[in-house]
Amino acid sequence: MAWAYLTSDGEPESIAEAKSLPDWELWMEATMAELAGLKKMGVFEVVELPKGRKAIGSRIVFKVKTRDGVLVRRKARIVAKGFSQRYGVDYSDTFAAMAHPSAIHLVLALAAMNN
Repeated sequence: MAWAYLTSDGEPESIAEAKSLPDWELWMEATMAELAGLKKMGVFEVVELPKGRKAIGSRIVFKVKTRDGVLVRRKARIVAKGFSQRYGVDYSDTFAAMAHPSAIHLVLALAAMNN
């Protein structure tokens, strides 16, 4: 008998757990759809790894999408293990989009004026 530890929503925590489930093929389809979407959007490209460097790991996060308590579909997201990156070695700059407070004020004022 195979045991899988699922989240409270019935989501596997790893590929190994997903493979042990009777609906593994549906989870695999969700994973392949995610990969195809990333390729289509040009999110990544396969390149030679520089000598002496290690690739950043990744994992798959599984989610069950429901509507009114009924399963609609299974979703898989491929996420990077960014916590393993080192400043100055793997990256040198960080970027976070920020809205200037005056821009937010303008949008709220326009919204208030136009109901």
